[in-house]
Amino acid sequence: HNTMKILIVDDSRTGRKVLSKTLARFHHETFEASQGLEGLDILAQHKIDLILSDWTMCEMDGQEFLNEVRKNPEYNHISFMMVSTESTQERIDMIINEGADAYLTKPYSTSQLMEKLRELDVII
Repeated sequence: HNTMKILIVDDSRTGRKVLSKTLARFHHETFEASQGLEGLDILAQHKIDLILSDWTMCEMDGQEFLNEVRKNPEYNHISFMMVSTESTQERIDMIINEGADAYLTKPYSTSQLMEKLRELDVII
């Protein structure tokens, strides 16, 4: 079983805990950050395989965080899934064009989350 290190960035503590619990059931190691700047600190300290990031956050939102990750050669290989209540096709296309590998619309079911993770080759 291939354990991954997964960074969850969301300003909702509850949102982070739900994702952490789900991913822990499949033996993945999770790290949590409440916004993008904290996420960048964690990236500097750990070899992260996948980022699940909320879009709407204070200080540094998901889009700014995605841009920071994609412009850094040390991080730009990391799979990135944006998770957001923003569900217009326009928004989704924009984020995919900016370098996200997947987009999950909130609220989501566990099966929708798992389907997206499988698309990113996460073993669940």
